[in-house]
Order: sequence, then C-alpha cells, then structure tokens
Amino acid sequence: MLRALCTLALLLLVAVPARADCDELDRRPWKAAEKYGLSIEAHAVGPACATSAIVLLVTNKKGEVVWSFIREAKTMMWFAEGVDSGPAMKVGLKNWLDSGFGGSQTSTSELPDWKEGAEAPEREGDGEFGFYASEGALREAYLEWKQGNHPLFCFVSGMESTTCIFAQGDTHVTDIGGFTFPG
Repeated sequence: MLRALCTLALLLLVAVPARADCDELDRRPWKAAEKYGLSIEAHAVGPACATSAIVLLVTNKKGEVVWSFIREAKTMMWFAEGVDSGPAMKVGLKNWLDSGFGGSQTSTSELPDWKEGAEAPEREGDGEFGFYASEGALREAYLEWKQGNHPLFCFVSGMESTTCIFAQGDTHVTDIGGFTFPG
C-alpha cells in the first residue's frame, strides 16, 4: 500500500507541470498576409527568462497553428543578454516582432534572383552576408514562389541570421530561406 501511494505521489509530481516564471506573449496580425487572416505570436516559455525557449507561431482565424519555430533564448540576438525578468522578456518579444514587421521585404517578389546555372540565389556584397535559400530548395520552386508575390515575414532567428517565411493561404506557410548579417 505504501509503495502504491509513493508511486501515485511521484506520478502526480511528474504530471503536474512546474509553474513557469517567464511565460510572456506578444501577438500581432500579419498585415502582409491580411487576406489569409494570419497572425504571428511570439512566446517565451520557461522556468526562468534567461533559460527560456522563444517560440514563434503563425496562426489562422480559427486559432490553428500553421507554422512554428522554437529556439533557446540564449542563442538569439534579442534575448542572449539582459533578459532576466518577465518585463524585460515582454520588451524583448515586442522588439523582436517589431524588427520582423519593420523589415524591408514584405513580399517574395523582393527576394534575390536565382540565375540559371547558379547553385543558389544571388547574394549581395562580398558573399559572406546575403540571402540563403532553405536547405533543399530547388531553383524552379524558389522562382515560382518569388514570382507568386506571396506575403513574406523575415525575423531574427539567431545571432547573425534571419528566417523568412511566406504564406500561400490560411493553412500553408513555408520557410523560404533567410539573410545573414554581421552580429
């Protein structure tokens, strides 16, 4: 009997999640994808802000998650240092989304060209910084997406890089690649 009670107590401890001290949220409509009714949500989840996870969700009008991204806060530029409280995390999430919504590219048509015979889309400058197509992306698909003039959202996804996603409807969001920048 005692063994059964101990087992039950252990199961309850494991089953009941610990209260997270850094659960923050910022949500905005994705204006470039307004016709699809998509929103972008930035979440911080974790027992402490300095060790939290940063989550980006794209949701539709029904509240369904149609695309997601997750990283440890410490691996991302906006959250690597000084984000050690709920209020600081809330500001970090706001600034993170602001940087994505304030970006210069809002459509796939604004992405770099991918010339015939080239291994990847053109990159600006000395080749160290510029755009990278998603791993496994084929030129034909990339050019079709670029010509489709789809709503585009690029967000900081590391210390020196962004990830760009585009929408083709209220349930179809695709990672097309990203830009690198000096950190």
